[in-house]
Amino acid sequence: MRKINVLFSLILLALPVHAQVSDEVNDPALTSAVSYAPLLLFTNGPGQIVPFQDGEMLVVGQTYHMTAIPKRGYAFAGWRRMNVFNIIEYVEDEFGTMSAVTNIVVSPTLALDPTRVLEFTMQAPDVLFDDPGVRTIIESEGWQANFVPVNRFGEINREP
Repeated sequence: MRKINVLFSLILLALPVHAQVSDEVNDPALTSAVSYAPLLLFTNGPGQIVPFQDGEMLVVGQTYHMTAIPKRGYAFAGWRRMNVFNIIEYVEDEFGTMSAVTNIVVSPTLALDPTRVLEFTMQAPDVLFDDPGVRTIIESEGWQANFVPVNRFGEINREP
């Protein structure tokens, strides 16, 4: 029974959260299920992403906007979509204690989107592989804001 509890709680962290929402009248015909998923954000270079935080729960299927803001002396170079793989493996020690080992692998896509304000639609994570109590692999989408240094004239520094 212990093994199932560990698996269930870890998978819940990576999968979308489901909640019931309804209007003030509480009419069952108007009630619908809403899914939430964590937003995964990364920065490459000094800068920030607003208004969201890494790990913030957003409604799946809804469109959002976020802005990359470089620190002084840097310029925004572009957004990169990231594929994030969460690999959870379950290990039992010699005393029978189960523990979960989580590895996160981030794989960037090739294309850069140079628009500072990014519009995106929140996607639900995909369970690629699930062997309960042994291994679970979940793929999620994330975004990386890339920042590069500029010279005193505001031009991007080019390497020789």
